[in-house]
Formats: sequence, C-alpha cells, structure tokens
Amino acid sequence: MFCKIIATFLLAMPLVLGGTTISVQEVSTGSNNTIIKNSAVSNEIVVDETSAELLASDDKTLTDVNIVNYNLSTGATTFEYFNMYSFEAKNSNSSNSVNELSLNSSIGNAVGEVNMPDYEVHRLGDTDIYYVNGYTPLSAASEEIKDEEAESPDAIIGTEDSRTQVTNTKISPYLKVAYMKATYDNVYDYSENTYRSLYIYSTAFMIGKNIVSTAGHCLYQDVTNLGDYDDGIDNPRFPDKVEFYFGASNFLDATESYQYYAEGEVLHIEYSYYVSPDFEHDWAVIELDRNLGNTTGWFGRVMNWDVMSIPIKTCGYPSDKLPGTMWEMTGSFYSKTDYRYYTNDIDTMGGQSGSPYLIDYSGLTNFVCGIHTFADSSETPAYNGGTVLNEFIFYYMNSFTSSRNEDSEYEYPIVSIFMKSGSKWFIWVENTSSAGINLEYNSKMCFLNDAKNWSGLNDVVSIYIAPYALNIMTISENVFATSITCSYVRGGERIITYANNLNADGTLTSYNNVISA
Repeated sequence: MFCKIIATFLLAMPLVLGGTTISVQEVSTGSNNTIIKNSAVSNEIVVDETSAELLASDDKTLTDVNIVNYNLSTGATTFEYFNMYSFEAKNSNSSNSVNELSLNSSIGNAVGEVNMPDYEVHRLGDTDIYYVNGYTPLSAASEEIKDEEAESPDAIIGTEDSRTQVTNTKISPYLKVAYMKATYDNVYDYSENTYRSLYIYSTAFMIGKNIVSTAGHCLYQDVTNLGDYDDGIDNPRFPDKVEFYFGASNFLDATESYQYYAEGEVLHIEYSYYVSPDFEHDWAVIELDRNLGNTTGWFGRVMNWDVMSIPIKTCGYPSDKLPGTMWEMTGSFYSKTDYRYYTNDIDTMGGQSGSPYLIDYSGLTNFVCGIHTFADSSETPAYNGGTVLNEFIFYYMNSFTSSRNEDSEYEYPIVSIFMKSGSKWFIWVENTSSAGINLEYNSKMCFLNDAKNWSGLNDVVSIYIAPYALNIMTISENVFATSITCSYVRGGERIITYANNLNADGTLTSYNNVISA
C-alpha cells in the first residue's frame, strides 16, 4: 500500500510515494552545495555522488545469492545464500540488550498450555498447516478492548470506511505492532536547491525477541521518484535509520524516551526484490538493538495459509488518520497465489504497509499468515493484498532462533518449448531458485546419456537468470542427437534439467539429475 509524503517545515508541498507517510527535514550543505554526510563514519565526508550513481555501481547479477543484508551502523551491504532446507540458527541477540525475559512471562501455545518461548515448527494435527508459536508476557496479556469509530471515515472499498481505532494499544496483540519511522538522509530537493532528510512512517510487527518484520518497500524504495525530489532515475535505496514505537497510541509516543522504543541494526530483504522490486517478494526482516520482544511479546506464524473461509484481521498505522494512532479491521481473502493474498473487503491506506494479516484457527490465536503490501483502487471492485508467508519466508524468519537440517531439495530449472524455427529450437528456461544463477546449456542437441550426466558436451554457453526469472535458450539440431540439457552449480553440485521427445506442438519430456561439480 502506498504512502503519503508531508513536510515538517513551512511552505513545503505534499506528494505521494510508495509505502507510508513521509515528512521532510532540511540538512546542511557545503559551500559547493554538496551534502555534508552525517554518518557513523565521519561528519566531515563530502558526498559528491547521488544515490543513483552509487547504486548504479552495485552488482545486481550475483549468483548463489537470495538475501541482501544492510547494516545501518556501517552502511555496508552484504549478500548471502539462505538454504531453507538446511541451516544453523543465527542466534541473533544484540549486545546492547536492555530487556531480559521476565520471570512472570508466559507463552500460550496453540493448545493453550503455558510455558517458556517455543521456537520449533509444529504441525496442526494431521493437517498440512505448519506453524511456530508466538510469545505473550503476562504484563501484556490480552483483554477485551473498546474500539472507537473514526470521526470522519474515508471510504476506501465500498461506500464507507469500516476501520476502527484501537484505543488500548499496550496489550496483546497490539503491543506487538509498531509505528515504524525510516529516515532517508541526503535527498535532494530540486525546488529549493538543497538536501533534506525524509521521514517515512509505516507499520511493522514483532516476530522474535529482537526480530521484526514489515514490507520490503518500506525499507528499500526510491525516495527520489516524485515531486520536488524526482531525479528521473530509478534508484531505490536503504534508509539511514529505522526506529520503532511498539503499541504507539498517538504521535507523542514517537520519541526515543518511549517505553517500547527500539532501533533497527540490520535490515534483510530478498535478493529478487533488491534486483527488481515487486509485490511478490515484498517483505523484510529487521534485527533490533535490544530484546524488546521479551516485554512486548511476538506473533506466532503460520506457513502457506490457504483456508480462505477464515476471517482475517489486520492492524496498523494509516496515514489518513491522526499520526501514531492504530486502526484495525476484519475481512477475508478471496484469492491466493504462491506469493500474494487478495482481499476486497479490508480497508487500508498508506502507512499500513507492513501490517500483519492475523488468523484465529483451531487454537492458533492471532497468528501471522501474511504482510500487507499493496492495493489498487482503480479496479472495480477495488482490492488490497499482501505477501504470503511462504516456505522460504517462514524458514528465513525461523533461522534467527532455530536450526533446520533436512535432506536438501533441489531447485531444478524448468524447460518448455517457445517455438521452433527451421533447425533451431527456442526453449524457455525458468529459474525456480530464490537466487540468481549462471545457467549453462549446450547450444546443440546431444545424446540423452550425455545430457543426463553433463558429459561429452562441446558447445556449452552460459547465461545469467535472475531469481524466479525466465530466459531463452537457442539450441540447434545436431544430426542424430535429440536431447537438450542445462544446469548450474551450487554447493559443489551440478543441478541438471534435461529433456527429449521435443515436438513442434510444444510438448517435451523433461528429467532431473544431480552430480558432483
């Protein structure tokens, strides 16, 4: 869901941007109108490159990479490959922790028992539903609350706004939801010929003692794409600072002295979103500078939720209401893909990006199944939607607290026939991996055993394919050979897809194999 930008200084004009609510602050410049960068490195560094020029130098065609990590203290961007089938716990725990687990804290698990935090993956009965429990301290236990209707409701879907204000935000589950502020420094204002800091407000929620989740576009976005800041370049960037105010009930709570305040330390987004931002991979995880979740509690999570008949609740901080006030609504999903949920009866506005989608089902109470990220009011009927907590996201979130060691499953390329022209076959090849790959294929047909074992191949070419993307292989006919083959290398293994029985009507027979690289 996209957001609104407003200025904190006089005479500034409002404009609209994707994700949340933005306010702007002027910052000092040098004598040649270059920005004096305020950073952890030095206050005397003069930056004479725009963020676009800096980002243009990034290598966004990396292989065996599916997670991007951004350290807010150092400004360093690093990359990793996360294997969701086998990983060791990251054991994330800030050295600056200011909150320890209270002796009177408890967790209510999916069957109502009370115990200490449980980080393991559970299966609900004999269903295909897998979940991880949340945690609720006794001091933040749930109780009945009274909601107030908005005084001047804004219609979003249908003829009236059905959201209600949360008036007691300091109890579960609302205390686990944060008013999030992302600060982007050194943004050039063309109308005033100066640099400013932009503040973007949105929503996030706690998923561990010092782990938070939100929408990816709230933390990695182009803040120079509209109005007085438009530089005509697509240059998304990470913020310089991210702050959280859990259970905020008004804008006065948005201070560093607030009881439930924390700062972000490291941001994590999916590499496919870093390469090409889209709503299918629009999610983020943030490590905090303190174990605030021991006080606020955190949400349980359910993977690949697909029971469309169950009501869905969401709560967050919309920009069309008073700043820092939390609003909620219940509705339902009408459709699901592998990556997205769709709803046409839940009202949302900018600022609610990053809000959790919550379900209650068979003992699972206020479990997160997705993250609100988008809307389209131009369609009839209008709809909202968000990111599904699919297997990859579910296990990446879990990796901060627990390990997973299972037999590896391979992400084989998928091949299909695009067309045949003369003696050449044009073959679609899909990268099913969450990481970019350097795909190799033989540009001439080969024999089936050579295709299977990647042997006797004399015409191998290589192409890069981004995460989840498609490319074309051009393969020539070769006397009596009738097979095609392609592969990539990961972790010392060559992952192969090969095929025969190609037919101009679009059919083929494909196989898979793995050998040592």
